[in-house]
Amino acid sequence: MPILLANTYGVNMPIYEYKCDCSEEIIEIQRSILDPEVIPDCPKCDSAMKKVYRSFGIDLKGSGWYSKGG
Repeated sequence: MPILLANTYGVNMPIYEYKCDCSEEIIEIQRSILDPEVIPDCPKCDSAMKKVYRSFGIDLKGSGWYSKGG
């Protein structure tokens, strides 16, 4: 899931991360989810980079959420 940051207009824009197999360097690209996806080329080897998918946590609070157990 992309990280959301506010841009200069105050609108949340996701940041997408891309990584190449040739190095550990990660490139971040901020774009709207409505914009077409452009896969960047690695600055070192000129091959297409791969999107990095990261896990994220969810904290369900309040009485409206179902919780099994305690």
